Amino acid sequence: MEHMDLIDTILAWGGLAKLIIHSRKCSYNCEYVLLGVAILGSVAARKYSSVHDAMKALNAAGQVIHPSKDPKVEKYHKEKYRIFSELYEQQISHRSLIDQALS
Repeated sequence: MEHMDLIDTILAWGGLAKLIIHSRKCSYNCEYVLLGVAILGSVAARKYSSVHDAMKALNAAGQVIHPSKDPKVEKYHKEKYRIFSELYEQQISHRSLIDQALS
């Protein structure tokens, strides 16, 4: 685990934003960044001149939900990431072995 990008803000809107338990869970999951694709796409398409403008037009401000500061939760996610990294490296190695066997 050489480098991990830290996410300090996640924006939720619509029905998802109403589920506080789900929102807290999402604060640990990078995949939910995909929810912002409509905002980013509207800026890329030049419908809005900035992400901030697109957010104001397409979203409403709501409650800020921060990830838990519980050390057990942090330890859990670090271990989960370590396992993910290990499995990823194994997958790369195994693909190489299969490629060698097929060539």
